Amino acid sequence: GWGYSLLLQQCLYYNLHFSFWWFVSTVASYVYKSQQDDLALIFGSIWLFFEPIRLRIGYTGNLQEKVPHLVMFLLMTVFPQLIFQGYFATSIRDIKAFDKALGTVAMIFLMVEVLVCGYALRHVFKSQDEKSYLEDYEEQHARAVNHRTNPLATQMRGQEDGAVGTA
Repeated sequence: GWGYSLLLQQCLYYNLHFSFWWFVSTVASYVYKSQQDDLALIFGSIWLFFEPIRLRIGYTGNLQEKVPHLVMFLLMTVFPQLIFQGYFATSIRDIKAFDKALGTVAMIFLMVEVLVCGYALRHVFKSQDEKSYLEDYEEQHARAVNHRTNPLATQMRGQEDGAVGTA
């Protein structure tokens, strides 16, 4: 089925490109500034480690309708990425308007992804529930058809029931 969320897929696609340019711009800003911020360097390194993993898990979870992957993507979006973007948008040393704007756009991206991923999770839960119901229905229907069309199975079942009753 087509249970994946096109909107989440678009968010991931655009965030992939934005994240690359965000990183390049943040590194350029860090190098340009005279005061070095060690905490920003640490957070940036952790962000660089987690961001590709987070995006990959989001793609996989969305396209393959894997609930654990979508939940992990949601958790990794909130922590550490949203926390780090909050730091970069508000608390880095010698913050410039460019840093605030870039960090704010990144936080908006992440918040939209949280909302869209929540919707996608709900949709995947519903889709998987419907698939489970249909599989149960088909299995019961196949048993009923087999029972009606196979008289030997019906006769053997009757003999087994009779044997149980006499023992």
